[in-house]
Amino acid sequence: MVFRTAKALEAELARKREQVEKSVAGGMMNRSAYDRWMGDIEAQGAQGLASLREQEAIITASGHPDAYRQTDEAFTQAKAAFQAVMNLRCQTIEEVRAKAACIVRVYQHLGMEIDGDDLVACMSSLCEEA
Repeated sequence: MVFRTAKALEAELARKREQVEKSVAGGMMNRSAYDRWMGDIEAQGAQGLASLREQEAIITASGHPDAYRQTDEAFTQAKAAFQAVMNLRCQTIEEVRAKAACIVRVYQHLGMEIDGDDLVACMSSLCEEA
């Protein structure tokens, strides 16, 4: 999982700790497994929190926390929109071509190359259109 803020990671760590505690209480985990799980959660959590807090401090020091938040929100929306396109089931070859064009544009914006004709051929075979 990707965490954008220390607060989000702290909430996930608390959720993980609670899960481990419930497993122990329910007899699904012995003490040595509990110690390993909790040790991993604490070690990895501390490292992740330190990194996120450092990033947050840099953003705050830059004087642009609102711009960062807006960029993060825009990225989240763009990612959701792209996922919606990826999940779209095509009914016609025109829809396949439009979907392929969208995917190619996204890859190009990310600096990655993809062969559009190969992508259309692949997607066409998936929806059983020729």
